[in-house]
Amino acid sequence: MIVRLALVCALAASLAACQSVGPVHIGEINQGRATVLAQAELGRRHLEPYAAWRSEVSDYGMLWEVTFYRPADRKDGPPLVRIAVNKKTEHIVSVSVGE
Repeated sequence: MIVRLALVCALAASLAACQSVGPVHIGEINQGRATVLAQAELGRRHLEPYAAWRSEVSDYGMLWEVTFYRPADRKDGPPLVRIAVNKKTEHIVSVSVGE
């Protein structure tokens, strides 16, 4: 009985060690932080109006890509603005404007 309990506990501990907690690992920023950094970059580049557009955050391994989409009722400006943020260093990797 004790051997069986010890075996079950050891198995549970080894399985728990194999589990990961979502796509975010220790030392990486989260989606909210990536959005804040992207909005700050838009402000730095004098593109503040785009920061109010609807945004979507995508996970690409070492990058968070934040895409700001133009509202459907507006025709001025680009249809989208994309900003890539490095997860580890929190540096802006690229800013691209869709046409």
